Order: sequence, then structure tokens, then C-alpha cells
Amino acid sequence: MLGGIQMENNPSEKKRNEAFVSLCILGQECDPSDLTEILGTEPTVTRRKGDLIYYAGSPTKLVYKCNVWEMESSCDPKVAFEEQIDVLLDKVLPFSDRFKALPADIDIMLNIALYFHEYKAYFLLTAKQVQGIAKLGARLDVDIYDFSE
Repeated sequence: MLGGIQMENNPSEKKRNEAFVSLCILGQECDPSDLTEILGTEPTVTRRKGDLIYYAGSPTKLVYKCNVWEMESSCDPKVAFEEQIDVLLDKVLPFSDRFKALPADIDIMLNIALYFHEYKAYFLLTAKQVQGIAKLGARLDVDIYDFSE
């Protein structure tokens, strides 16, 4: 398991690149259900401060230190991350004006986890993607795992 993501381990099958893209809203005081009401859309997943974090095989008990509202890209992880970003932005930009009503203590992040197996790691955003992320007031969190040879 890498970064909380179960990776298949079949040596006879060549691994393909994978990407996981999501929009996360983190906050200490605002309950995820309040964020859902403000934004007028359902997240993929929510977590509350104090919920346990589970990592397969780990005896350590960790807890979330804040509330989490997360909307994941609906794409298969094998789809290029650029397309996943476009799909996610197409979902959230129509109601981007509602982000202004979010509490001041929240943190908005576009999370991108990239697992490169087939070729060297790279990262590139279009101007339109950068503008969309900025319109949401989000910061960018990119984790790159390069397993290529």
C-alpha cells in the first residue's frame, strides 16, 4: 500500500501509470455536512476530526486532525491526470461562486497523486486548469511517485 492506495502486485503484468485527483476542503470547526449545504453538492467522501485513519497492515492508530470534505475525480485511475483534472473542474466550476461563502478557517486543495511506472515522471497544467484552480481559491498538492526504470 502506498499513500493509502492499494497497488496491485502482479509481476507478469506491466504496471500502467495511475493518477488520483480530488478536491479537498479541510476545516477545524465547519462540519462536512455544512460544507455540503453551502456548496449544494455531495462529496465523494467525508471525514470528521477524530475519525480513525486506516492503513492496511499498520498497527498504528492515527486520527484525522480536521474535518474533510472531498470530491474525487470520477475517472478510472488509468486515465491521464490532465483529463481527470478537467473532469473534476468541470464538476465544480459551475458552482464556484459558492466557494466565497465557505468559512474563513477552511483550506481548499486540489490533490493530485501520480504513480509513474511506464515512463519518467512529469507534471504540466494548462492555463485554463491553473485559472480554474485559482477561481476556487485552492492550493495545489502534487505527490509524484516515480517507479519507472
